[in-house]
Amino acid sequence: MPVAILQTTGRRSGKARATPVVYLRRGDDIVIVPASAGSSPAPQWWRNLSRRAEGAERNHLWAAIVDAYPDVAHFERYAGEELKLVILKRADSGARTWNGTPLVGGSQLGPVHQAMVGHGPIQYHDIGDGPVLLFVHGLWVNGDLWRKVVPLLRDRYRCVVPHLPFGGHRAPLHTDADLRPTGVARLLDEFMGELGLEDVTVIANDTGDAYAQVLVTTYPEKISRLVLTPGDAFTNFLPYSIKPMRPLAQLPGGTRALAKFWRSRLGKALIMGPLTKRRPKDEVLESYFGPADQSRAIRRDLRRLLAHASPRATLRAARRLRAFRKPVLVVWTRRRNLVFPLRHGRRLAKLLPLGRLELVDDSYVFISEDRPDLLAALIEEFVPVAEAAPATTTTTPPVASPTERR
Repeated sequence: MPVAILQTTGRRSGKARATPVVYLRRGDDIVIVPASAGSSPAPQWWRNLSRRAEGAERNHLWAAIVDAYPDVAHFERYAGEELKLVILKRADSGARTWNGTPLVGGSQLGPVHQAMVGHGPIQYHDIGDGPVLLFVHGLWVNGDLWRKVVPLLRDRYRCVVPHLPFGGHRAPLHTDADLRPTGVARLLDEFMGELGLEDVTVIANDTGDAYAQVLVTTYPEKISRLVLTPGDAFTNFLPYSIKPMRPLAQLPGGTRALAKFWRSRLGKALIMGPLTKRRPKDEVLESYFGPADQSRAIRRDLRRLLAHASPRATLRAARRLRAFRKPVLVVWTRRRNLVFPLRHGRRLAKLLPLGRLELVDDSYVFISEDRPDLLAALIEEFVPVAEAAPATTTTTPPVASPTERR
């Protein structure tokens, strides 16, 4: 029988592995069965792969697999549950892409993996070892937002960077996925559970702040610390400057029109102007704005997300934040911010029992873009790394930074 050598990279270890598997070819795609001869659970390497077949597609492919390899049907009986089918897509050797749009942060963030949660597939990067840092981006961008920060931390921390269904993602969710703020919080909690994450430090930016606040006040069990950078809070969800997007997106063709505009040169300039002093390269902006313009399913996710982005969620979370008694670092920009006012950063730090405020110069909203070195230093200072004690103990002074402590 034909055999493929599947080369994968360990999600935690980063080690390269090679596994022989039988496969079924369908055009340019390759379908494989992570069966382990019927043992349960499925081998861990299947989580590193691109897309799981489900529903009618899975039934059609399963019939073809069984016809080609009858023994596979016995494996399913041994397992006592429906075996997974994974579809491998041909990758263009000239660029790291997903559904035709670039994954800019691939070299900095590590390989792309995919996890299945109740809402559907979530693509993510998982690199490094140590205390877990979960990076949550905002609206209409993706995990590439953290491509400058993660390389500064991955030697000491395990950095998990999901591409969340906020408009810049490439794997659409199920058609019935719950994208209310509580639904997004549940998605994040299930994602952490699927990866077995515990004692997680959540690091959020932009609209991701709103969902992080709902997460830590609804599912605090896996969370040990929280870092909030300039983002949505209180009545500023969505931010006042883009609140009109919410009703517009619900009109027939409204989300498509928005997607086309934000992908245009003028649209990119308008949305990036107040967010970052150092405009990202065009390939990064294409990574953010290309998927919604190209995919109806991505626009469907975005439209549903926008429909439920209401200040009721952040105001409810704010009332509950007083009970969140875990360390919180609020990193905000010192200069006047037209999108996320400094008074909200100060209010958050004061509201949280263990909150601390740091003010940053020379940056707008995307501190990860403008001052990645400073943000990484603040995270390192905030999240302890357990190390074996040396023979002679020394004390290292804290990292100096142009910030102001509350």
